[in-house]
Amino acid sequence: VLSQLEHPNLPRYVEHFEEGGALYLVTQKIEGQTLGELRRARLGLTQPQVLRFLRDAGEALRYLHDRAPPLIHRDIKPNNVILRPDGSFVLVDFGSVRDRLRPEGGSTVVGTFGYMAPEQFQGRALPASDVYGAGATAIACLTGDEPEDLPHQGLAIDVPRALGGRLAPAFVRLLAGLLEPAPDPAARD
Repeated sequence: VLSQLEHPNLPRYVEHFEEGGALYLVTQKIEGQTLGELRRARLGLTQPQVLRFLRDAGEALRYLHDRAPPLIHRDIKPNNVILRPDGSFVLVDFGSVRDRLRPEGGSTVVGTFGYMAPEQFQGRALPASDVYGAGATAIACLTGDEPEDLPHQGLAIDVPRALGGRLAPAFVRLLAGLLEPAPDPAARD
């Protein structure tokens, strides 16, 4: 499946092989730093950088989700996003990609706590789940905190409180919309 993908915000497939019972996926090397590395160095992203990330991630996700069947990344988080030297962003680590909405014989929960949409905990990863992961990554890069450590109202991150009035209200509404717990796929598409 991944060998058929070609998008500027995704790494190119090179090869895959099996060794010692493990499957390895080889992709193009992407120059830059992961957002996780930047966070560990205490280098946050600015609002314009986060907007660029959301735009680049949105284009990549639209490309993946518009395929038939949709491809769902299922693990968008700072360690799986690379900031290139030119300022663009690439989604990496496709080890958790699922190419159908419901596998035969049940489902598996895959993802990273704090970055997974609530429906993923039930094994129901949907295209909208990736949107949630992008929103959780964005707010983590803005606040420097893990999503589970941010203030919550019920299942939802309290985005206005988490950002403390530092950003434009329209931007806060955008992030809140991305992070709305919405197991109904139409609610976050």
